[in-house]
Amino acid sequence: MNNILEARSMNKKVELGKDNELHILKDVDLTIEKGEFVSVMGPSGSGKSTLLYNVSSMDRLTSGSVKFKGLEMVGLKEEELSKIRLSNMGFIFQDINLLKNLSVIDNVMFPALVSKNADKNAVNLKARKLLEMTGIEKLADNNITQASGGQLQRAGICRALINDPDINLETSRPEH
Repeated sequence: MNNILEARSMNKKVELGKDNELHILKDVDLTIEKGEFVSVMGPSGSGKSTLLYNVSSMDRLTSGSVKFKGLEMVGLKEEELSKIRLSNMGFIFQDINLLKNLSVIDNVMFPALVSKNADKNAVNLKARKLLEMTGIEKLADNNITQASGGQLQRAGICRALINDPDINLETSRPEH
């Protein structure tokens, strides 16, 4: 097996008050192999985003295990988790999360410049190639307020791909 992600017995509970808790994830198992495409579907409020936040360790499980490329994520310090997420995971959020004070190209380049001692010119060329592949290269130097929602979503995809991640995680709203 060539598992990129293996999660076992994931549980996530939140306290709603005295003697009241909500069990969002209950004994969830998930295995994703390298190159596999997995879609998590369900109604609003069913725990899809919670699942993704917990398999990436952006949120902490109540109990369970998450292994990324064989490394147990549960119990790692936040600094170690941040490095793993930045260098090895791509994220495409439903709420895009681009930085308003940066141009489109700078938003795409940001993870690569933060995570590595990368050559800024090489990162810029790669970012421009990604923008070209998604059809938004003409917006590269624009402020993000000058782009449509769909264009910003494509910029978010470029940002997720800039570090050649081992896995991409996406949260999106269901179509009605």
